[in-house]
Amino acid sequence: MFGRHPCLAIDAFLGLPTEDIADKQHTEYVAKLRKRLSESYDRVRQNARSSGLLNKKHYDKSARFTRL
Repeated sequence: MFGRHPCLAIDAFLGLPTEDIADKQHTEYVAKLRKRLSESYDRVRQNARSSGLLNKKHYDKSARFTRL
């Protein structure tokens, strides 16, 4: 029903596995997705930092100090 197999009392009595294969695939997918997203986030953070430092370097070349 609704894409899931119901867990009945007879299943528990007979000792049938309650975990569905789709659940395993789902958890594996989620674990892999989290790993890929984490790696992507780290790569983007590194690139943003290096880009910011390069922009600061170029800006600081032309910046002039003023007297107050």
